Amino acid sequence: EICQRIRDDKELCRIPVIILSAKDKPAERVEGLKIGADDYITKPFERDELLARVETVLRRTFLTNRTQDDIESLKKELKQIIQNELITPLFQPIFCTKSLKALGLEVRSRPPVNSPLNNTGFLFKVAEALDMYDELEKLCWKKAISKWKQSANKKSLFLHCTPKFIEDDRLEEVFFTTKGNRPEENMLEIANCLVNQNKLLCMPGLKEFKKLGIKMVVNDIGSGGANLEMVAELKPDFVKIDMILVQGIHADPFKRSIVQSIVDFCKKEQIQSIAEGVEQTDDFRLISELEVDAIQGNLLARPNREIEFIDFSDFSF
Repeated sequence: EICQRIRDDKELCRIPVIILSAKDKPAERVEGLKIGADDYITKPFERDELLARVETVLRRTFLTNRTQDDIESLKKELKQIIQNELITPLFQPIFCTKSLKALGLEVRSRPPVNSPLNNTGFLFKVAEALDMYDELEKLCWKKAISKWKQSANKKSLFLHCTPKFIEDDRLEEVFFTTKGNRPEENMLEIANCLVNQNKLLCMPGLKEFKKLGIKMVVNDIGSGGANLEMVAELKPDFVKIDMILVQGIHADPFKRSIVQSIVDFCKKEQIQSIAEGVEQTDDFRLISELEVDAIQGNLLARPNREIEFIDFSDFSF
C-alpha cells in the first residue's frame, strides 16, 4: 500500500524504493516489484549488498527527474566531449617524504570549463547513466598517457581506475594498444567509489595485471571498510592515507594514533604509504615524524596541466 501511494503521488513518484522483506518466495518478489518497488532484497542481507543495490538503483534513476530534451542535450554534449577529446589531464606530483624528490604523478581529468558538464563528478555520473562511462574513462587515460609520453621526466603515473573498467577489459585495451606505453611504469589507483559491489568481480583481473608488473594502489585508507578489504585481498604496492586523517593531524592525537598504526602495518607488510591532502607545514612535519613514505598535496604542488617538478632539497619546512 505504501509503494502504491508513493507511485500515485506526483511529488513522490520519482523516489526510488527498495523493499527489504523476509518473504523470499518468487511470487512474493514479483508482487513487490509489480506494486512499484525498484528492487527487492530478502532478509537477512549483507550491508555491502544493500549499498551496492542502492547505488545501482540511484544510477538507474539519476536522469529520471530531467526532461527528455535535457537528457538529449546532455547526451549530445557528452558525445561531443568524447569525439573531440575535450578532456584535459592535470598532473599532481607525489614526493618522497625524506628526500622530497618526486615519486610519481597522480592524474586527474577535467572537462571543458564552458561545458554544461564542467563538473568532473557530474560528468562521470552522466556518462554512467547514459552507458558511456567506458568511453569516457578510456579517453581520460589516453589523454593522460599521451601527455606523459611527451614529457622529458617520465615519473610513474598514478592512474585512477574503476573496477568496472577492469571487468570490461578496457584496461588491457589501453595498456597494450598505446604505443610506447610500458605497464610497469604505471600505478593503478583503485577508485573506492565502486569497490563495494565490484570487488570480487574485478579482483581476478587486478591480480593478473599485477603479474605484468603494474603496481597497485588502494586509496582512501581510513575512510571506510571497503578499501581495507581491498588491501587484504590485493596486497597492493601502495596505500594512500585519506586526507580526513592527514589534515589537522598535528593537533589531533587520535588521528596521529590511527596514522601511526597504518604506517606500522605498511612497514611490516612492505607496502609504501602515501599521505594525501597535505596542505599545512605543521601537518607535513608530523607526517615526516611518523615516517610516512610519501606525501601529496597543495603544500608542495597543485594539479597542473604541465608536468613540472620543483627541487625542494634546499627548502626547510
